[in-house]
Amino acid sequence: HHILRILEKIRNGTANERDIEGALDISRVMDKASICGLGKTASTPYQSLISNFREIVDQHLRGNCPANVCPMGGEEE
Repeated sequence: HHILRILEKIRNGTANERDIEGALDISRVMDKASICGLGKTASTPYQSLISNFREIVDQHLRGNCPANVCPMGGEEE
């Protein structure tokens, strides 16, 4: 649930570096500590987002959606 909230903050342009790193820490703990397959893989999409699209995530942290599809500044659709 925490990771979902961070993804929403990224999308809205309200996330910060601490949010990103905190969610990465949680996702790594989930991966290492879970005893079921779902728990081990549930955080994989978030980890992939950060490792493969970090530049775009960083643009969102600065309040800019390069594709102009995300509501910036905390606005809701």
